[in-house]
Amino acid sequence: MIPDQAFNWSTASLQLAAAFASLGFPVRTNETEFEELKNQSIKLRYYIGPRSEWCQLERDALRRTDLEGTLLREDPYHPFLQAQRAAAAYMTLLQHVRRPQTGLRLVPVPGAPLAWSLEAGQGDPRLTLAEQSCRTNDLPLCAALAVAAGVPIIDILGPPGNHAYKLPARGLRALTAGDAVADWETARLMARQQPGQPALRLEQTHPNHPLVHAYQGAYTTARLNAHIQQKLKRMVLLKAPGSKRRAYISDTPTETVLEDVRRHFRIPR
Repeated sequence: MIPDQAFNWSTASLQLAAAFASLGFPVRTNETEFEELKNQSIKLRYYIGPRSEWCQLERDALRRTDLEGTLLREDPYHPFLQAQRAAAAYMTLLQHVRRPQTGLRLVPVPGAPLAWSLEAGQGDPRLTLAEQSCRTNDLPLCAALAVAAGVPIIDILGPPGNHAYKLPARGLRALTAGDAVADWETARLMARQQPGQPALRLEQTHPNHPLVHAYQGAYTTARLNAHIQQKLKRMVLLKAPGSKRRAYISDTPTETVLEDVRRHFRIPR
């Protein structure tokens, strides 16, 4: 059991929290969030445990090497970096799928030329016009394939809520792989250990493959985002008459939360 005081660092970034969680760091969210601003947005914070429960990584050391750029220089495809890239790609794709206003293109990550990020723009015609293709309904996998293999979504099929995503048979990584091109074919990369299960076959054969780490990051982001959305649906907005003070709390608040609310609104006992 990790003591509460060990969760002494937090971030407002869902992507960063998901990257930590994908490496086995415990993550908690605050029970309530107070707002005294004019807008009414809820800004949850994610509290990260001090060390991974799966490996020897320490939160503070990982944060420091990431912020200083040491991690990128010494290990540009480190699982933590791949997870962050895939987390960002997932959120970009999620927004794009909901409102596909412009196209998306793949851009090499500075310092990591065999990893990609997504930005608005026209995609590479060698990929967008590819005759051979694959399909999946797994959006986190699409994000991971984009980051780790340069595989974009070239079409969105089906109605909202039941989308399938069309992918080229080969991505940018395959186009530069030379004799190893078969290793980077999309169908081979997205093969599962068991039908209907999320685990990739690569986890067994190549556990340190960049796609494995990217998929863990994107999949964790999707799970965490879904959890947060459900949590926000259960939150209640309280307003103080004649004041800009507001509080978002759970619909089943604890006595500790209620006491915080009283102090926030300066309600006498």
